[in-house]
Amino acid sequence: MPTVDNFSVWIEVEGKQLPEYQVQSSVNEDQSVRTCWIPSEAGKEFRIVYRDSLREIDTCTRILVDGVPCSGLVQRPIAFSTAPDTIVHDGQSASATTYKPYVFSNCQLTEHASTTDRAAASLGEIVVGVEHVLVTADNQPWASKVSDLPPLRIHERAKKGIVHGTQLGKEVPRSVRTTTYTTTIRKLVSFHFKYRPLEVLKADGIVPRDKPTSVKRPADPEDIIDLTLEDDCSHCQCGARKRKKAKVSKSVKTDVKRERPVMFGDGEVLDLTI
Repeated sequence: MPTVDNFSVWIEVEGKQLPEYQVQSSVNEDQSVRTCWIPSEAGKEFRIVYRDSLREIDTCTRILVDGVPCSGLVQRPIAFSTAPDTIVHDGQSASATTYKPYVFSNCQLTEHASTTDRAAASLGEIVVGVEHVLVTADNQPWASKVSDLPPLRIHERAKKGIVHGTQLGKEVPRSVRTTTYTTTIRKLVSFHFKYRPLEVLKADGIVPRDKPTSVKRPADPEDIIDLTLEDDCSHCQCGARKRKKAKVSKSVKTDVKRERPVMFGDGEVLDLTI
């Protein structure tokens, strides 16, 4: 998983962390940036998981999905909260007790530009920013702004290899949420996950292609030596013995080379002749 100091972020599908490829680090606007590629599968729900292993300060996540601001979460220090070290972003809040999950989805190409079309430059990327914040009010009644992700329509000329984007699934229930108000002190780190179908990542050389499995060639019947012993001719009354002919491989020599005597000390000879 991408990790900077004590901060980690990863993407999960069906409870399993997605593999990450070509993880790179850089510095942008005085904050550390960690970038990687992950495989996406249309129709699969995903979760964004954040962890602060130290929890010495108040931190807040700022989420961008395909360039659209989404709900972030605040994590309090251990001194103020006994909650788990990880916090999970399942999707967008729809109410105090429901949310709509994030879902990898296929893009829809269109020939006509529209104000509802997504910007292709921002599609296929999940950005998680982590900030050091000052909590000004905690456990307030839920007052988050309900937002949705626009349809995945992009102009065909602006596609630029984009195949998948993110949509929101059907509304599902969850425990009651409250609102925490904060003021940003400074930005700490930013994690960027670029997602594409696995086959696209392989075609672009981001993910190694599977090595072809070698298939063993079946033996040619003429290359088989039949060493079956002779049998009695039991199906007739001739009393003769029948010998099965041996099939000799073309690659095996039928003549046997005569070995030379091997000389030992004091005139002793070991005869290896047949």
